[in-house]
Amino acid sequence: VELPVGECVGELSILGETKVTAHVVGNEAARLMVIDQDLLWLVIDHSPQLARKLLYTLSHRVGSDNLILRRSLRRQRESELNANLDALTGIANRRGLTCYFGELLEKGETKRQPLSLMMMDIDHFKRFNDTYGHVLGDNVLCAVAGILADNAGDGMAARYGGEEFAMVLPGRDLDQACKHANTIREKIQEIQLWTAMGELIPSITISIGVKQMEDRDTLETLVHDADSALYCAKRSGRNCVRQHTAQVSQA
Repeated sequence: VELPVGECVGELSILGETKVTAHVVGNEAARLMVIDQDLLWLVIDHSPQLARKLLYTLSHRVGSDNLILRRSLRRQRESELNANLDALTGIANRRGLTCYFGELLEKGETKRQPLSLMMMDIDHFKRFNDTYGHVLGDNVLCAVAGILADNAGDGMAARYGGEEFAMVLPGRDLDQACKHANTIREKIQEIQLWTAMGELIPSITISIGVKQMEDRDTLETLVHDADSALYCAKRSGRNCVRQHTAQVSQA
């Protein structure tokens, strides 16, 4: 902070009897008036004008500090929000999914109602990228993410990594989640995208694995089991939904 004529510094440390909170460095010749604690209180007792000036100074400084804090908190919230979002698709990323699931646990939502997790993977995405290029591949990811976000309801859709997505569905048991998964699968298959030459690309399909949360489950075990069901869907020919069972775990 550059101090103009008449400005003071260090008054908070004197009034609050704390350690020194400021040091002054002179860049050019200047007159400085240095007042210790006892003298300051003596002057305040005998000079209402100085007391008013000091009160004004403190109020201004507190107001300025509050403004800085608000801006800092806003930037912090924005940074946290951006850290939880996937830069390409705009939906939550894996970190955002983890934070959301943690909030559900803290609120006890997983105890009051059923909860299911869907893990989804775009079929033959690498082949698609090799054929049509990464730009159109990014468009596919964004289109799929858009449908997932529109159909997440009270839950959350997230890009888990690469072409793999996840969706947390609070309030839905396994049967309800599987029906919802099939609805999403059909909507994604209806996506229409064109190449730069105006050629309609083939239908996009996804494979989905679903797991309902049990008492022993954590997010990690849920993801693991739903992933097992997802790969069961891949082995079943893709473009289908499979739910987690004991047989799936053994496979």
